[in-house]
Amino acid sequence: MKNTKLLLAIATSAALLTGCQNTHGIDTNMAISSGLNAYKAATLSDADAKAIANQGCAEMDSGNQVASKSSKYGKRLAKIAKALGNNINGTPVNYRFI
Repeated sequence: MKNTKLLLAIATSAALLTGCQNTHGIDTNMAISSGLNAYKAATLSDADAKAIANQGCAEMDSGNQVASKSSKYGKRLAKIAKALGNNINGTPVNYRFI
């Protein structure tokens, strides 16, 4: 299904750009790249979004010092986390204060 949509998007882009010899300063490769990026964003699955978020969290944790649970920020976060809960749609939540 994803391949069909991708091929349709590429075919549509090719049809629209056929005969565009003078693009008046528009970079055709950039336009195609933008279209493909928009397609990827439109077809982003929940699993893809979760993987991207996990990667971002890992990068943030590796580059920053996380406050300890006994610090004033850790204690404040514990109160907030208790009110919010520790599970969102079946996914465990790990709150941290950086």
